Amino acid sequence: MAAEEQNAPFTLAGPKPQPGEETPEVRRARGANALSVAARLMAGAMTFFFLSFGFAFVYLKTSNIEGKWRPANVAPIQSWGVVFVVCLVLSAIAIVIANRRQGQGKAWLGAATACLVLGLLAIIAQILEYTQQTFGPTNYAYASVFIGWTGFYILVMLMSIYWIEIQVATEARELREQRQPHEGKIVYEHPDRLLPRGLDAAAFFWTYLVGLGVIMWVLVYLVK
Repeated sequence: MAAEEQNAPFTLAGPKPQPGEETPEVRRARGANALSVAARLMAGAMTFFFLSFGFAFVYLKTSNIEGKWRPANVAPIQSWGVVFVVCLVLSAIAIVIANRRQGQGKAWLGAATACLVLGLLAIIAQILEYTQQTFGPTNYAYASVFIGWTGFYILVMLMSIYWIEIQVATEARELREQRQPHEGKIVYEHPDRLLPRGLDAAAFFWTYLVGLGVIMWVLVYLVK
């Protein structure tokens, strides 16, 4: 009997829950729901935060006191703006694909990694534009709104990318552990399965943030 237990295949089944205790499935569902609610609360907070920049843009452009809203020599570099928004949109598509594939039980690491790379490329494009543009935050009202809006936006992007990177790193670690031999071992359920990775919540927030970024791009790059 002892030999049979020693040669038993690897399993992730933990001890049976006692009466009144939550099962791992219930804990997963509760954790996923909490992350989903948190992502939507953060989306609401970001809406109000960036709405202040949108209001400043519309108000200052409409009032245009002494014609100093946006002189002719104060203009963003359109080519960098196109690179920025294209990378944003493609990253949103990639994370949606990753989230859908995870829900279907398929491999999603590649699509999520593509989202990370595209998001970082968008940030790099915006930073490179800062180094080449001919105006700063003190050059009239438009310049202040442009620098403030895009600057805080890429800061939120970095935090969101870090969130997605956590999901990617967790999945990569688990795939690596699955390739290691586990013969003769009986272990408890893996903590990564007890606590949901939160890819669904991260994907929702990222796509929402990309939507805000597209609105920002339309206003600060296309509206004159």
